[in-house]
Amino acid sequence: AINDAKNAFSIGENGRIQSTNKKSDSRSIFTVRIMRSCDVQFMYGVSSEIGCDKFTIALNGVTLDEISGAVNGLFMRATLKSGDVLTFAYTKDASVSSGDDCGFIDNLTLISTEGAL
Repeated sequence: AINDAKNAFSIGENGRIQSTNKKSDSRSIFTVRIMRSCDVQFMYGVSSEIGCDKFTIALNGVTLDEISGAVNGLFMRATLKSGDVLTFAYTKDASVSSGDDCGFIDNLTLISTEGAL
């Protein structure tokens, strides 16, 4: 996994992976580069200004989901192959902040389909 050094995601004591950017007009990025084919699953959500500050999940640059507002308990599962890039990004606009002002991932699990990871 690769974390944007300037606005990293952090891992909390409960294992939640969460964006850390709080400044206007900023972005946190967390990227997972797949080395072996695997299934990935996770819960996710966002607590943000509705419609303006967004949490985006993309696979190889193609958006899988983009959410804003107060959303919790969403589930995603996908089969990934070697070389795939899964990206999580929380993007803030230049105006209002609302809620906890973050995107988050819970229970991120990679299950190898080719033996041990």
